Amino acid sequence: MIRRVLSLILVGVMMLFGQPLSAAPLKTQTNGVVAGTAMFDGKPLGDVGVRLRNIDTKAIVAESSTNSRGEFRFTNIPVGNYVVEIISHDKTILLGMSPTIALTAGAMTATGITIVPSAAAAAQAGLTGAAGAAGGGGAAAGAAGAGAGAAGTAAGAGGFFASTVGIVTTVAVIGGVTAGVIVAKNNASPSS
Repeated sequence: MIRRVLSLILVGVMMLFGQPLSAAPLKTQTNGVVAGTAMFDGKPLGDVGVRLRNIDTKAIVAESSTNSRGEFRFTNIPVGNYVVEIISHDKTILLGMSPTIALTAGAMTATGITIVPSAAAAAQAGLTGAAGAAGGGGAAAGAAGAGAGAAGTAAGAGGFFASTVGIVTTVAVIGGVTAGVIVAKNNASPSS
């Protein structure tokens, strides 16, 4: 009888202290950050125009310019699909564009994006060193764009695994695999 009462008290205490944790709503980040660097010929591309375009609505949602280190940063960005465009000083030439950046409720930060202008656009805009690179720079620009796409994908995946949902899912999967291995080992073949 005493054991049953103590068990009920223990369960009640556990529910009382566990309740605020499970009842608290998860705070979802609603303002995103997109940041990265514009590069040309392996050097930062400073003081060029940068704009963030929502590819679903085609609207430009933010404009800025890179600093002397080629860095850009957009903050307070809502959920959506975006591309970062680097443009000439006079805003007439599109120099380069990032791969698609998806900001979702669980992954609202995309950083480490590198954008490299095409050699032809850089030459047209008069960027230093671009004239000689216009003929053979297409492959390098394409390779850099592919690398930027991989970085954007990695940033999105990192957001998931760093989130509470990602951590809980990972632990649950590992726990399920471990339980399956234990069951399989305890249920060996009939011959043993």
